[in-house]
Amino acid sequence: MVTKDELAVVIRDFTNPNLRKDYLILNGEPVEADIAYSEIYSSVKKCVYIIDDYISLKTLQKLKSLKSNIEVVVFSDNVSRDKLTKIELDDFRREYSNISISLKRTDNKIHDRFIIMDFGTNDYKVYLCGSSSKDGGNRLTTIQEYGSKDLLIPVIKAILNNKELELIR
Repeated sequence: MVTKDELAVVIRDFTNPNLRKDYLILNGEPVEADIAYSEIYSSVKKCVYIIDDYISLKTLQKLKSLKSNIEVVVFSDNVSRDKLTKIELDDFRREYSNISISLKRTDNKIHDRFIIMDFGTNDYKVYLCGSSSKDGGNRLTTIQEYGSKDLLIPVIKAILNNKELELIR
């Protein structure tokens, strides 16, 4: 575990314009953003649900470390300035044909960002994300495993029935 002094150095480094800013805090440890997402996504066994209103192609690119035959559902109302488009989604599906991905609306019912792994299995985990994955590492942010994951079960079951998210061309 990182000490408060070590964490203070990492946080101070985020304010230094001469240093790379591609780190985030994952469960209390400073980690390069791409590595943090790769660690999370590569450990998925069955399915991953991503709840994030600010998605872009970069959100999907973070999924490239998933194993084959993983179900991916992204829940979003796609309100980002650089919104994910249908063309980008189609290109991603062609390049990563081993990843089955669908998009559903959140209907403006969820504010925070979550990564939900292996819902409905013994390996079920939830991560609370301080920023959208498209911004991971741009500014100081955290991803923390969520201890009260069972509280989210009714919400997850409800949003699984949401309508498909339609993307612009």
